[in-house]
Amino acid sequence: MLQVRFPISFAALAMLALLGCLDSPKPETPALRNVKDLSFKRICVVQGSIHEQYLSIKYPRTARVSHEQIEDVFKAIETGACDGSLIDKGHANSNYLSSHQNIGILQDSVFVMDVAFALQKGDPKLLEQFNNYLMKLKVSGELEQIISDWKSDPDGMPLPKNGNGSKGFLRVSTYARDKPIAFFRDGQPAGYNIDIVFRFAEKMNLKVSVVKADFSSTPISMIAAGKADITADNIAITESLAKDVAFSIPHKSETSVAIAMLNNIQESKIHNLTILHTGNHSSAIFPKDGYGGLAERATFFKQVRSNYRNVILLDAGNLNGGNFVSRYYNAMPDIKAYNAMGYDATVFGNHEFDNPIFTLRSQIDSSEFKWLGVNVRDNIGKGDHIGKPYTIKNIDGLRIGIIGVSSTGMKNTSTYARQVQWINEIAAVKRVVRQLKNLPKNEMANIIVLLANFGDAPSSGDYASAETLADSIPEVNLIVQSNIPERLGSLKIRNNIPIISAGANGKSAGLAHITVRNDSIISFAWNAMPIETGLYKPDPEVLRILTDYVSGIPEDFENIVMTTTAKFNQLSASNEYLSCKQETALGNLISDAMSWLGRSQKGQVDFAMINGNVIRTGLPMGNVTKGDLAEALPYDNTLKIVSMNGTDVAKLFDFVASIPPGNSGFPQVSKEVRYKITYTSAGGKTTGKISDIRINNNPIDSSKIYNIVTTDFLLDGGDNYAIFKNNKGVYNTSMPVRNVVAEYVKTLEMPIAPTTDERIKVIELHSLEDSRKKI
Repeated sequence: MLQVRFPISFAALAMLALLGCLDSPKPETPALRNVKDLSFKRICVVQGSIHEQYLSIKYPRTARVSHEQIEDVFKAIETGACDGSLIDKGHANSNYLSSHQNIGILQDSVFVMDVAFALQKGDPKLLEQFNNYLMKLKVSGELEQIISDWKSDPDGMPLPKNGNGSKGFLRVSTYARDKPIAFFRDGQPAGYNIDIVFRFAEKMNLKVSVVKADFSSTPISMIAAGKADITADNIAITESLAKDVAFSIPHKSETSVAIAMLNNIQESKIHNLTILHTGNHSSAIFPKDGYGGLAERATFFKQVRSNYRNVILLDAGNLNGGNFVSRYYNAMPDIKAYNAMGYDATVFGNHEFDNPIFTLRSQIDSSEFKWLGVNVRDNIGKGDHIGKPYTIKNIDGLRIGIIGVSSTGMKNTSTYARQVQWINEIAAVKRVVRQLKNLPKNEMANIIVLLANFGDAPSSGDYASAETLADSIPEVNLIVQSNIPERLGSLKIRNNIPIISAGANGKSAGLAHITVRNDSIISFAWNAMPIETGLYKPDPEVLRILTDYVSGIPEDFENIVMTTTAKFNQLSASNEYLSCKQETALGNLISDAMSWLGRSQKGQVDFAMINGNVIRTGLPMGNVTKGDLAEALPYDNTLKIVSMNGTDVAKLFDFVASIPPGNSGFPQVSKEVRYKITYTSAGGKTTGKISDIRINNNPIDSSKIYNIVTTDFLLDGGDNYAIFKNNKGVYNTSMPVRNVVAEYVKTLEMPIAPTTDERIKVIELHSLEDSRKKI
């Protein structure tokens, strides 16, 4: 169950009128302001609903009164059998309240449930297929239409058609009692979730077998026991359930509200706030694959501002990135566009430290928005904050404290991160939260938003995450974070704090609507809005800014450096960097070019190695220009040749085994190297083991000195490659990686075909038991 934290202080109990005078007693002052004021009272819920689970976790000392029907809940409130209730917002917006006019909404959002389909954990292929199908429905708008049609006419919609099942059965478990979600009509399964599952089954040539569950055998328990493949009910995503089942991507959110007798509800000042947010922009200034683009984004923002009054615009970091136009001008096109769009604040991401600190300071000086970094200080100068630790935005009398925090793991992922003093994330944020809460009353922040960048940070080690921050600092009301893998963004709830992300590369923007009362969020709704080029025309002002910069790029960036028979892919279907998890054709081409350069300059070179995250995009099919190559390899890394003894080379590959798949340090190697790496997952942890290592067809010789071509970034310990410091000498070629590739391809026959040759063989096992079966 996803829960939104609404920490409203208790209202004072109403004072009874003084006795002893001849006047009649004065009526009680309404005593309830929110659901927290019901925490020691009687709360009615529908039996088996998610509200029962919420109360048992959040308010275990509350007296819960369960009823089978929603109508019974309203009657219980009117008769005084309970003091209030939690119900779905859909019920609150229906004719129930109009039929019970003495009942009103006490709190118009108690928690938001991100709901999904639950599937068996042991069938990752089915999960991937279903997620891909659900994503297509979501992006096309068909999902929203299906749900809307069933909501408007659940008894008139045609019953879902079952497939012929030429490829087997899909077993579906459901309570089948939640109209219009999943129910039986004329003895046949119906509802929008049923419809979605049936459509998926038909597409996959599967025949649906529906099994109705009861309280002794719930849909979730049937999935966990292997008796069903998928649920058709709206299942709230919770950490406890995720231990037993796999969840699909969320397909909708459900909001719960609190209701009570109107004469018991106390009124208070309410503020409405809209937060627009983006993250991991990574210099994606123009649209790609039909999504994104700064000018298109600007048009969307203008539409939102025309509909909502109180709007804050935030960015979760990594403004800098790989686009060669942006890098050529040190991100000035992006910054000028952000100025024009009216951004309020951003936070430091790891790519902000791809350049020297003086370059970053110049970017900050050119920005009309705030750069925030509570735990980022100058390690070279006076130790001052590079940006600002926080900012307070006053909108219509509501003061929003915005704190920026960056993962300390960035110190190992960026070239100039060593010019930065990194402070523990949790300690730094706690200190500023106390400061914001202890300001004078007319200056104190009413709510606190944490702007956090962890998108490119290592997933292991002693580094904080958005989740650990939520667990450690309950005073935070909302966390806006970066999250690279999510194409359209994501919503999580941790410790009752919403954690929202807008994906990466400007393909979507997050849109949150918040209601604040008594210094707390009482209503929260969020959605990721795809920036589709077909929906949003480029904003003229922002487009002019970008085209002016493009026109200044030297003409030689249009020169063709090579031709290809097919595209060199860098991203997977789920938007992951392929070179950070497996051998890739582009990784092979780059590594072989590095090895070629080493032999050209030094003669004897044994192999080359580069970190996969240095490759930011693929290469197109057909003509590849200098600009294409600069976008694929945007960083100004130069190549060096390091000499190491065989013992340390063996340690180098042991370190490679410790890098989780998907991590930025996963290597790409030249053709002189062959090895197998086996990943085993157990207890939520992935471990790797390298075997069958061959360098020039020979095992590693501990008595030999090896010459290895790598980058200055890895040689300096970037991505935790500290082992390179155990060397016998270094030769500096002074050649940038992309220039070497441009020279190397001249020696190859055109067009070049993207190929792999199993120099890196990756084997992924899901458990130790699987490992034993393979042996």
